Amino acid sequence: MATSHLLVANLGGLPSYILNATMESQVAIATKWAAERNIRIATVVATTGEVLITNLVQNQDLFWAIRGGGGGQYGIVMEFVIKHYPQPAHVAFGETATKFNPAATNVLSGVVVTQALWAIDMKASQMDDLIAPLVEQLKSQSNNSDLTVQYRSSTVANYSSFYGSIFGSNVAGGDGVMTSRLLGRKKLVDLPRHQLREFVKRGVVARNSTSGTFATVGLSGGPGVINAPPGSWGALHSAWQSAYLHLYVGGASASMNDQTSPRDALEQSATWIADNKEDLWREWAPTSGFYMNEEELQARLLWESL
Repeated sequence: MATSHLLVANLGGLPSYILNATMESQVAIATKWAAERNIRIATVVATTGEVLITNLVQNQDLFWAIRGGGGGQYGIVMEFVIKHYPQPAHVAFGETATKFNPAATNVLSGVVVTQALWAIDMKASQMDDLIAPLVEQLKSQSNNSDLTVQYRSSTVANYSSFYGSIFGSNVAGGDGVMTSRLLGRKKLVDLPRHQLREFVKRGVVARNSTSGTFATVGLSGGPGVINAPPGSWGALHSAWQSAYLHLYVGGASASMNDQTSPRDALEQSATWIADNKEDLWREWAPTSGFYMNEEELQARLLWESL
């Protein structure tokens, strides 16, 4: 599995994105930037040990391949240089839409947003100098007394401590069976509103209604993506060009005890996902694509998906 040690954007201004992309989710972020044609240069340690500079002029075949993501069989990406854009002057939150519908009362009881920021070879005081002004500006943007912004910095000595501080160190493992699809305009905008609402409700249903679940939405589309020239897509599958969202859902749960083995628990979760969430996809987006590792575990219809 290839990992990206450093992700840097330094075209058009000061560096704005510096990520230690050593875990799967961070690598996904890095390759997503690459796939969206913002990448300009990548430094790669090849499987032969060579350190290669890749771009539209040098090592074009490798540059094309890593921009499509994949399993990282080409080597280790040590650095990305990425084009970034000016911050929008105005950003509207979705709750604004409810102001135009007086009948929509108690739409939201509250919003919680969390973000973990980290940097390599940086002291906590240096992080404070970067983040504290942002926190103060966030606080000054609203007169809402219910708005709370909390920030805390710390320094970790090694990777295991870093991982524990980000994800918690009190759990040795857990289950997270999920499934996903790419959703384009036909599956979102062109559907009747009541049908789309029903699909979303089914997507967030949990096997254990008291514990709840989550749905993760990746925003993949937009004019810049849809209208991009084919040659700029690299090895990324063309299905991503027509997708607006990458939506994956879970909700399965199983209890392990003396009578239930981990395999049994996994099979229970897989069966529930197949009967509830995969059935949803067959109605909502029967021909849409997915990540291979997010396909139905029982693979009853894998041949159709392929």
